[in-house]
Amino acid sequence: MDSVWLVKAEDLREYSAAVLQALNVTQGAAEVISGALLDAELRGLDTHGAVRLPPYATLIKRGTIDPPIHRLSDDLGVSRLKRSGYA
Repeated sequence: MDSVWLVKAEDLREYSAAVLQALNVTQGAAEVISGALLDAELRGLDTHGAVRLPPYATLIKRGTIDPPIHRLSDDLGVSRLKRSGYA
């Protein structure tokens, strides 16, 4: 049987950001990524939430991904995120 952990949303965000920063991800990128993981959790998209942190960490350690994040805006004021450096 799987274990269920109850964690405060802000604690999860801070933990995820700290893990990413420990992997030399910039603070800004770590905040964006951890926010996206938390948003997925809060929306019930468990497959795209905190469960992604260990695989992301592995890919960062291997150099497979370089996680700088670029925020793009279009003429309508809609923001999108573009991840760069996926090898």
